[in-house]
Amino acid sequence: MMHNIEEHTLFFFGKKKDYLIRQYKAIPPVNEENAPGPIAYNTQELIRIVKHAIENEYVVEDEYKEKKLKINSFNDNQNTKRITDFLKEHQII
Repeated sequence: MMHNIEEHTLFFFGKKKDYLIRQYKAIPPVNEENAPGPIAYNTQELIRIVKHAIENEYVVEDEYKEKKLKINSFNDNQNTKRITDFLKEHQII
């Protein structure tokens, strides 16, 4: 069975965010204001977020749906199919 990732919760693990900013002067493109899913900054937060997602059957909360649409206005729910078709066409899978 193929799952459409666009219908499920996305997680972001930002444990090294401060290091990347200090070391490379890089500001991550995904942050609290625009992330289309919860961000965990440590292992305990990640565990809490994953448990919450499991308990809610991976349903994406409205807050994150809105943020996702701001980042990706094109949405036909066919991304996973396009990727697998490409991989099959090029005999990768």
